Amino acid sequence: MNELVIRIGFDVGKVTTGVAKSVGKVIVQTTVITSHSEDELIEEILNIIGREHPQEIVVGLPLTATGSSTDQAEWVRSVAHELKARVTIPIWFVNEYLSTKIGAEGPAEDNERAAQTVLDQFLHEGPHLGEDVSSASARAERDGADGGGERA
Repeated sequence: MNELVIRIGFDVGKVTTGVAKSVGKVIVQTTVITSHSEDELIEEILNIIGREHPQEIVVGLPLTATGSSTDQAEWVRSVAHELKARVTIPIWFVNEYLSTKIGAEGPAEDNERAAQTVLDQFLHEGPHLGEDVSSASARAERDGADGGGERA
């Protein structure tokens, strides 16, 4: 695996979205974007992708403690599928259960820290735990899987 791969992690929210960038296995930047609609959110994310040129995208998926889907998770999946239709790079999901709470323990804004936590989890557990967003049948099989991520 190329250690200088650029990845962008997102803790997607309907108004506030945390963003974290890594180069190799080091998180080098975090920020927050705000949006007032799904279309605006997707455009903001596409702007970041265009500016940063990542090789992979990681999206936190808000599953329950047992790995079951939630209404918010289904919305995040729909956002990721819209992104996947507009970019050619891999998009991975990571189970973000408790990431906002974990992220909130630090001094940075909750969503920034949550995005950092999501990306850090992906960097340490790797893509072997996931699946591409475009493979819906594999995603459905993994909904109950513990830890790790699934590819968007």
